[in-house]
Amino acid sequence: GTAELTSVSGYKLNQYSDTYDLTYSFGSLTQGQFGVTGTPSPAKNKTDKFTQEVRLATPLGEHVDWLLGAFFTHESSQYSQGILAENPTTGAVVGDFYNVAFLPGYTEYAGFTNLTVHFTDQFDIELGARESQIRQSYSEVDSGPFLTAVLDEASPHIVPEHHTGANAFTYLVTPRFKVSPDLMIYARIASGYRPGGPNLTLSPGTPAEYSPDKTENYEIGLKAELLDGTLSIDSSLYYIDWKDIQLYLVNPQTGLGYNGNGSQAKSQGVELSVESKPVAGLTVAAWVTLSDAELTEAFPTISSAYGISGDSLPYSSRFSGNLALHQEFPVTDHVKGFVGGSVSYVGSREGEFTSSAARQGLPAFARTDLQAGAKYDAWTLNFFINNLGDKRGILTGGLGSYPPFAFSYIQPRTAGFSVVRTF
Repeated sequence: GTAELTSVSGYKLNQYSDTYDLTYSFGSLTQGQFGVTGTPSPAKNKTDKFTQEVRLATPLGEHVDWLLGAFFTHESSQYSQGILAENPTTGAVVGDFYNVAFLPGYTEYAGFTNLTVHFTDQFDIELGARESQIRQSYSEVDSGPFLTAVLDEASPHIVPEHHTGANAFTYLVTPRFKVSPDLMIYARIASGYRPGGPNLTLSPGTPAEYSPDKTENYEIGLKAELLDGTLSIDSSLYYIDWKDIQLYLVNPQTGLGYNGNGSQAKSQGVELSVESKPVAGLTVAAWVTLSDAELTEAFPTISSAYGISGDSLPYSSRFSGNLALHQEFPVTDHVKGFVGGSVSYVGSREGEFTSSAARQGLPAFARTDLQAGAKYDAWTLNFFINNLGDKRGILTGGLGSYPPFAFSYIQPRTAGFSVVRTF
């Protein structure tokens, strides 16, 4: 009848591997232990994740829509990292300075429901609630001379499998008013939750676990289509109250990274998105964001990181924006061509919190992408050049990261093409 049942199943496998050169930090130690100064640090991770969601949507009379659902996810990871002793001239590995195997697991069960009450054709309110049960586990095995030389620990160091549990309740309330068929205003109050988790244990002063962080989110907005649908506007004002904010920190004694919690923070701002189709085939789209994301309470005095009220949150930009143009045109009766491009801008930011007031400054950058191609029936051929100016926009790194003199950049100038078949 009028009920609709939806099942969504997903499986994801994620793998990565990388290697850092830690000679600057541990070269003298590997030379003392193995007679060589090279200390590459290979790491790899594999995560398997399965998710299942079931939703039942049905009306309750003429003025109420009801959604009831359940969600399940399970993921397991296999993380390993080593520090090798290597002859820097020949590349020959002569010993293992450190090895760690870290095996975390995450399982979540959740039930949720939404009710949308239509008081009139113009006004409705959506109410939502979600309850989650979260189970986590982890185990760890560390070995090698690193434990004795740096951490004053016996090798091997074994952490048996450990289990933790938590529950989380979140909600939302969204009233909407349609001023006209082409103009709607809305408000939203909602809560957010991110679970905590385990850290590698062999790092003096590092907490074995970090706590969840929670948000209360407030938003008012407007959505409109004007000029016979040739102009659309989406704008919003938002304020987010953030408690126990999760942070990435680096232990200054060992150089090992870990997750911790700060105090309270806020994020507030305005977002505006506009799309225009002034003539046939041409689309002009732009968005801008003005934001203010900062601590509202200083870190505790016993914290390994320094932060006071008013300090900006890591990697938060005061201003960012994007301008894009896309033009389609007929080539033949069955082929359409297109050209387009976009310019995106990210403002200056500050990096991770450190043990002092000093933080890494990350300058603003802009990048330009171009594309051209053709569409035929269900086929699309697209040629592109991304980061046309080959800008070296800095994403992360520097002070508070590891190593503190390394940075991650946006992808350099990249040209290519793609062929897409839609079924």
